[in-house]
Amino acid sequence: MESLRILCLNWRCIRNPEAGGAEIYTHMLLGGFSKLGHEVFLLTSRVPGLPIVENISGYTVVRCGNKFTVYSKAYMKYLKYFKGKVDVVVDEVNTIPFLTPVYVHEPIIMFIHQLAGKAWFYHTPPPIALAGYVFEPVLLSPYRKARVVVTVSESSKRSIEGIVDGNRVSIVKPAPSIHKPKVIDKAEYPQTCYIGRVVPYKRIEDQILAARLVSSKVEGYKHVIAGRGWPKYLRKLKQMALRLGLNGVVEIRGEISKEEKVELLSSSWLFIYTSYGEGYGIAGLDAATCGTPVIAYRTRGLVDLANDTGALLVDIGDVNGLADTIMLLLRNHELRDKISRRAQAYTEKWSWREVIRAWNRLVLDAAS
Repeated sequence: MESLRILCLNWRCIRNPEAGGAEIYTHMLLGGFSKLGHEVFLLTSRVPGLPIVENISGYTVVRCGNKFTVYSKAYMKYLKYFKGKVDVVVDEVNTIPFLTPVYVHEPIIMFIHQLAGKAWFYHTPPPIALAGYVFEPVLLSPYRKARVVVTVSESSKRSIEGIVDGNRVSIVKPAPSIHKPKVIDKAEYPQTCYIGRVVPYKRIEDQILAARLVSSKVEGYKHVIAGRGWPKYLRKLKQMALRLGLNGVVEIRGEISKEEKVELLSSSWLFIYTSYGEGYGIAGLDAATCGTPVIAYRTRGLVDLANDTGALLVDIGDVNGLADTIMLLLRNHELRDKISRRAQAYTEKWSWREVIRAWNRLVLDAAS
């Protein structure tokens, strides 16, 4: 098989404290490329305490700039070290674009999980957020030059078809980030959970409000929230739970290990996913792998997750509907089992091996 030199650009790497589903996907992809014999580089932002150059799972990470200056710093690094020396460039667009079509002459694959939309207001200062929200289609217009465009769901494809040629858009969905665990018994009491980034656009407040409603009608109910997050937002959530008198009902754990994640996902009866929007929703796939049904907001990406895994959907912001759906599934063992079997069946047939095979065909075609 032909071996390529592949350069990827992403504002975060897997070791960044703010890494999420997009970074998990990138990490699994680049490690997979390396195992196929490709030489792979990732240009990304610096993280205090981490080296400027590091090898992770067979690919080379080169860190430069912070989350705002990484775009200009990556441009300089490309000119100095990579121009004319790589076969294909994978430009991962996440909120602020790298705009590689403006200066890169090698074949470009635009990789976009989702349009930022209102997420601009969660990730960037107000003046930049407003400009980004209004002018995002214009900002992304240079990517019409990209040889290939890859996204992760039908929702995302539909959202970008007005910006790039839809005929050049390929969908390569993510796979679960964990392996199917050994049998772990469900909690003896009705427990739900959320595991993922704890940041404002995940709308964790809605989960706490729903927990208050459920706990008033379901004896012994508990909801666990776990994952890395913004310290200020975490404090806000803890204060909210305390103010609502939900000690013993809502537990906010912060970051947990992979083993703890598998244990919590497997023992919980349901996974609650209240995000404003996702590219697809790897966190929900992980829950499905553990046989835990998902209740999600009817938003872009999560609709696609539901189509594949049988997750139940609730209108975004409908806290009463969320609580009612949680109680429906907590009380209906047969329905939970039915959704669980469907979800596990899907995750068993779609793995990172298939993801990397699909991508390998795309990079080889782009470089030819």
